[in-house]
Order: sequence, then C-alpha cells, then structure tokens
Amino acid sequence: MKLTATVHRVVSLALLACLAGCAGGGISSDGGPIGTGITASVAGNVVAVVASSDATQATALDLPAVTVSIDEVGVETSTDAEGNFSLDGDFAGALTVRFRSGDVEGTQQVDVPTGALVVLADVVVAAGQVDAEAGRQVGFLARVLRTDCAASELVVEDDRKEPRQFLVRLVDDTRFVRRDGSDASCGDVAQRAQIAIDGVFAPDSGTGSTVTALSITLGAERGTRPDVVDDVPFAGIVAQVRCAAGTLTVADAEQRTRVRLDAETTIRDRSGATLTCADVGVGDRVAGLGRLRVKQAGAIDATTLVVGMGATSADVRLSGEVVGKDCTQDVLQLDDGDAVAAVRIGPQTVVDPVLSCDQIPLGARVRGLGRVQSDDPDVLLAVRLAVRRPAR
Repeated sequence: MKLTATVHRVVSLALLACLAGCAGGGISSDGGPIGTGITASVAGNVVAVVASSDATQATALDLPAVTVSIDEVGVETSTDAEGNFSLDGDFAGALTVRFRSGDVEGTQQVDVPTGALVVLADVVVAAGQVDAEAGRQVGFLARVLRTDCAASELVVEDDRKEPRQFLVRLVDDTRFVRRDGSDASCGDVAQRAQIAIDGVFAPDSGTGSTVTALSITLGAERGTRPDVVDDVPFAGIVAQVRCAAGTLTVADAEQRTRVRLDAETTIRDRSGATLTCADVGVGDRVAGLGRLRVKQAGAIDATTLVVGMGATSADVRLSGEVVGKDCTQDVLQLDDGDAVAAVRIGPQTVVDPVLSCDQIPLGARVRGLGRVQSDDPDVLLAVRLAVRRPAR
C-alpha cells in the first residue's frame, strides 16, 4: 500500500507522553505547582540509561532501577523491572520530573493540568538530559471559554482556584463524542460546558499551554481513572512493520508510538475491506483506536486500525541508538527499543553537530526528522539529525 495524497499534520499518539507545547496568543501561563484537592498522575516508562565514558563511546547500560521524583512537590518512586513508573498526588502546574540512576541524572519539564494523567513514554535518561518520545494527555477535564470552529480552536480552563487557560487546536482527525458515546461536532461545544480532552503537547518544547486535541468528550465528568483506558485514538504514518512480533511503529513529524496488533484487532482499509498485518506497509497512513495501560506506557493495544493509501513521501520523527552503520552507503542503523530502522544521511541532511557517518560512534543517541519514500520504504532519508556526542 501507499500513503494518502494529503498527510495531515496530526500529532500521532505514540506512547502518550504529555510534554508542554508553545503557548498560543492570549493564553496565560503559571509558575509553580498548585494543590487542587484533585489527584493527578505522572506515569511512563524508562527504556535506557546512557552513560558517557569517553570521547568515542556512549554505552547504553542494562536497564537499572531509576528513581523518579517531582522537585516541586517531593513525591518519589522507582521504576519496576520493566522500567514503568507512576507518581500520584495533589499537584498541578509547571513541574520538574527528575530521573536518577547512580551517577546519571536528568530532568524533564512537564505541564500538568488539574487532575491530569501525564505519560512520559520511552524515556532515555542521560547526564543532564532526558528524552521522551511523545506527548499525550489522558483525562484532562476543562471548562470551555471560547469556541471558534472556523479557526479550528477552543480556549478552555482547568479547575484550579486560579484557573489556567489552554489553547486547544483541532485537526482533521479530532473526534467529538458525547458521554453516551454518540457522535458530536465542534458546533455542539457550548460555552462553559465541561469537556474531556485527549490531546498532545509538542515533545521537547518545555512548558506551555497549547494542546492538539485528538478526542473531545462533551458532558464529561470526573471519576476514578481506570488502569486501562479504552478508545485511545492514534494516527500517523507507518514507519516500521513487525508482523511476527505483532507491532507497528506509527509516527509523524512530531513523535512515534508502538501499536500492538493481536487476533482481536480489526484492520480495514477506508472502503471497509478486511486487511491483515501483512497488507500494511511502511509509509501507509493509519488511524485507529486502542487500549492504553496507563502505568505500563510502552504501547497501545489496537482494537481497530484503518489503513489509507498515501502520497509519495512523508516526514516522520526519528529517535534511537546507533547500533550499526554502513558508511560506504552513509546509512545508520537506529534501534528505538522496538525495532531497528535504516537511516541514510544524504547531501542535504543537516547534522547537529556537524559529523560525517564515520564520526558518529556506535552507541550514540540520535533524534530528528526523516522522510519515508514510497519508492524506497526500507530506508528513511534523514532530513535533520541531532547527535548526542559522548562527553569526555
């Protein structure tokens, strides 16, 4: 299959981390954490702790226990045997999540709306730095202040004593439903109505107030957060297919997520015809619903998957450890923790810092933007790459 003619700039839900995006015009910000009497959660999973030993080698350690804490509120936990963690408490606002393992320590700034579940997925901890692959907000309840369907945006506020405002951007794939599950639309969103927003902040952008909505539920009420969240939406471009393992990697220019397929997953094309995993190809555009186990943030278990035909190319987010390379072809092999992708450094690729294929060491962490091309789907063409060089 090939990809759709128009690739929408939708933030694919990969692994659901809630990192803050840039603030929109007229949207307020606030400084520190504020207790609201409503429990919030910061959860996720760590996939690697990277120790830099010399100028030519960065070593990814066997995953040790990692202490995870929030500076401003003093809560702390440790990762389990699979790298999962969860911090719960009465906090909201711009927070600093700290990861420590031995001598390696890094922090990540996150924005936690009142009562939110923030998931930091596929975290890589390095000295002074943390990488998290995706942004996802689950269970964010808000009150609508303004609706502008023509501009595809809402302005909402959370439940603080001094409420914080958020600009909510709507995209073609934003799904509107009522609490009973019936379909709704942007025009049904009334001023002062309470809604639940499933959405994403842009990764790696610090704290802020602009969220892209993938699902909005009208008339939502606050309740007990289940460990398994059903009907989590995802959308993006297929960057890797591993039918034997039952997984797809879905990505766009913002982030990546792993989607698990099993015998219960319904896979169809846009006409409704039944497909199998073998019919899904790198570069296909997909959208679907799945189940997220919020305290084991490694992947979405897909219940439905719709596969679309596509354009000749699409840009997707890259991230991983260099586990091999063929510098005669200027190709790096990047392991993202689920599969290994081949990435070619072309004449127009921007590498920061400026390094050739020969100068990029095995074990280095690489992230950036790549292009999936239908005429060569097995090799991603790097558009830009940021290489974490080992410290001396």
